Parts: sequence; structure tokens; C-alpha cells
Amino acid sequence: ALLRSIASGRPLDTVSADGTLAAVSKLQDVTNGDTVIDLHPLPFGKVRHLRHQVIGSAALSPDGSLLVVVDTLGTVHAIDTRTGERRRIARTPDSTPNSDAVHIAFDHTGDRVAVSIHPQFSESGGGPTVLGHPTALVWDVRTDQVHRLQGHASLVASIAFSPDGSRVVTASDDKTARVWDAATGRQLLILRGHDGPVNDATFAGPNHVATASGDGTVRIWDVAPLPLVRTFGGTAVAVSSDGDTVAVTDRGRRRVTLQRTTSGRRLLSWRTPAYATVLAGDGSAVAVDNGEGVTTVRRVAGGT
Repeated sequence: ALLRSIASGRPLDTVSADGTLAAVSKLQDVTNGDTVIDLHPLPFGKVRHLRHQVIGSAALSPDGSLLVVVDTLGTVHAIDTRTGERRRIARTPDSTPNSDAVHIAFDHTGDRVAVSIHPQFSESGGGPTVLGHPTALVWDVRTDQVHRLQGHASLVASIAFSPDGSRVVTASDDKTARVWDAATGRQLLILRGHDGPVNDATFAGPNHVATASGDGTVRIWDVAPLPLVRTFGGTAVAVSSDGDTVAVTDRGRRRVTLQRTTSGRRLLSWRTPAYATVLAGDGSAVAVDNGEGVTTVRRVAGGT
């Protein structure tokens, strides 16, 4: 489901975790290529405008004071939402980002930012060519240190923090997901087992990671100490914030299934077109967007 600005009707990209300061929407200025970024105080207030070249999605810090964006050259910028002051964080070497594959995430404190940038492909007589280098990094807002996460053999598809912010997980076209120390950028674990590119990876509670792959499976991994816990059939996954429940989407079979993370017990399963799936924090309800403007919400028996 999409949140939209009442004033402009444009989709909102991001909302601060405290829900009080702002949401962000974007509109391209065709005269100079800049993006007009509207900051909407919530629930009401005067809309403020910033101008910056932006590609992909932006992200707000939990308190809404900082906006992190990636520009059309693959450079990561941080913008103070109160003053409009901006600073450059990191540059992707020779990169042309794919606007659909820029991922930015704050940890729960707002002290660290994780960014992954998936470059564009160019079709030529010799086949597809990657325009630039894959990038994954963690920026420490307090110290201004940038740690580049180096180890994947191919493009990085997603990035996410653990609930406590101490670790980061990345997914890659190299058929692996990897867990990193957020404070140092050191690689902690390599999760191998998928037969296709790993499209998404996210923490399911403090000790489990959920991955979704192009091989048609969703896997749940125990990241301390033993790796694979359970495998489900599917192409996408959503996890409740307590880590106890997963919603597995199989877009090819048009089915959504809710199951317990560790035991695999099935809670609910039904056939439906599913573009995006979101679970309530305690797993008590699930919302499914069919990609055509219709969102269905279902309660889950035994979800709490």
C-alpha cells in the first residue's frame, strides 16, 4: 500500500520512525534535473522544500532530523532537514545506480546508516554490462566514519540492520547473504545454500535471518551459531518485528503463507495476487497489496 501526500497526491517515500516530523515525496524538475523533496510535518504543518539530485528512495532518521539520499552519480549525501545543510558521505566508484535498487536504512538509534547501491545494466552486442561497481557501506553518524562492506563476488541487492543495530545483513547476486559487524564493517558470516541470486535478506529477531532467492525459496537462518534452520517455498518474505512469524509470498503460484519462524507451523495460507506484504509487529495481522491499488488486511489466529 502507498501513503500519499494530501496536497500533491504523490507517494511518500519515507516516514520518520517517531511519526512526528516528516514524510518525503519527490518530483523531478525537468529544467535542471534536480529533485524537489517535500518535507511534510506530521500530522499537519507547513510543507518545506529541498532541492537535490536524487535517485531511488530516500530515508529519514528515526527522529526525522536527517535525510539520506543517493544522487544520480552514486554519491551518498546526508541533508539536515531543519537547515537544509548537506554533506557528502561516500562516493561509489564509476557507478550509475539503478533507481529501483538503492536501499538506505537507519538503525533504531539513528546513529548508523546502511546503504547498498545496485548499478544499472547496459545491453550491448556482447550481452549485459554492469555500469559501475556494487556498493554496500555503513556510515557512523557520530564519528563520520564509513565502513565499506567488501566480500560479495557480485551485485548487492539489499541491506538491513539487526534489531539492536550491532550487525548488518546483505543479499547478493552471488547466491549468498552475509552478516557484518556494523561498528567495524568486518564480515561475520556467509550464508550459503541458495541456488540462485539472493534478492532480499532481513533479520527475523536478534538471532535469525530470512532470505528470499531467485531459486524460488525463502530460507530462515540461525546466525549464531548454526546456519540453516528451515526452508520454505516462495519468492519474497516479510518478518514480524518480534521475529516469531514469517509471511512467505509465492508470486508465481499467487499464494501467501504465514508460518512460525523456527517450528515452521503454518498459521494461515491463501491464494491471492501479492505485490507487497507487511506483517504487524506481533504477527497478529497481515496486509497484502495486490499491486493494483487494493490492500487486504487479515487477522491471524494465534499470531500474538
